[in-house]
Amino acid sequence: MPHSDLLPASQYDDTLLEVIQSAPLPGLDAQPICRDTADRVGKVIATGGLSGTLRAAGLWLLAGELDQSHSISQSHDSAVGSLWHGIMHRREGDLSNAKYWFRRSCAGGTSHGLHRQLAEVISEHQSTLPESMQVDDLTSADRVANSLVDHCGAALTRHPDWRQHLEQICWWEWQLLFALSD
Repeated sequence: MPHSDLLPASQYDDTLLEVIQSAPLPGLDAQPICRDTADRVGKVIATGGLSGTLRAAGLWLLAGELDQSHSISQSHDSAVGSLWHGIMHRREGDLSNAKYWFRRSCAGGTSHGLHRQLAEVISEHQSTLPESMQVDDLTSADRVANSLVDHCGAALTRHPDWRQHLEQICWWEWQLLFALSD
């Protein structure tokens, strides 16, 4: 169950917050769909007028419904849509495609505000991360998106000890991006 420590709770209704907080912490990869969360997400999207929105893309990712999230995020030609799209591809293991979509989110080569916020949060928690993770790459707004893709790939293949830390970082990323989505 994820702790919504970065979501501005006052901006969301209780039903939506309960769906988010009752979901399992998302993994780094394409895990099986959480049926309970998917059912709850479907209801909150339908009743909350969120159908087709980028918040819906994020909620479907939370449930592990990568295809549903992909359909929505790729239909939004915006930086935030590209960010959700990149996260979805990172989770499905298509790391080069994830990097492509993260690059698309950067206007004129400048990092997206999400990357700056995420790098700041990671910096605040830097002392809790394993030294082997080379956190300098994760605390730079210009490098955090690509570095996170690389780190997630490494955690799934050769550094399983990084997995729990990266799941937390990806959860911070999800919350920050959800707050930017409409």
